[in-house]
Amino acid sequence: MTHQSPCMEKMILNIDNVESFKTDFKRILVCKNITDLTVQVPVNQNNWAVFSRINGASDYACSFENTIKLVSLPDEITDFKELKKLNVSRLGISHLPDSITKLSQLKNLDVSFNEIDLTNECNKIISLKNLEVIKIYGCKFDDKVLNQLKVHNPSIIIRYSEIHLVEDMKVKSSLH
Repeated sequence: MTHQSPCMEKMILNIDNVESFKTDFKRILVCKNITDLTVQVPVNQNNWAVFSRINGASDYACSFENTIKLVSLPDEITDFKELKKLNVSRLGISHLPDSITKLSQLKNLDVSFNEIDLTNECNKIISLKNLEVIKIYGCKFDDKVLNQLKVHNPSIIIRYSEIHLVEDMKVKSSLH
């Protein structure tokens, strides 16, 4: 885990393996005031992603490899009732826990570069009524999923293309 005060509103968990994630996650469960949580695997951050639209198809493809794979988030993620921003990109997760629907304050969700098929996760995301921004770079989805998200939440901002990614990287680099 990164070196931070025990309970901060903004937490970053740097994990080296699945076991360190389980241990560090249990440690922060006492922190009920977390509003911004990022879980990252530094070794996964250095991998390249290649985007392409599949010819003649309505879905998108992205090639990348996560060295360490968590598969799923623990149901206890919902213990963070004040959570507004959750970044679980590049963790090798294949699905969101059903309990994620209980994160009623969540405004920003980043599930990019995971092995998630959003066709299977769409209802969970739709149930997040306060969600303003979702980043799904590298996840499997099609136009139907994008349309469903927009129908249920017309103001949602969906970041998914290489153009969006470049824009986000420019904004991030200008902040540092």
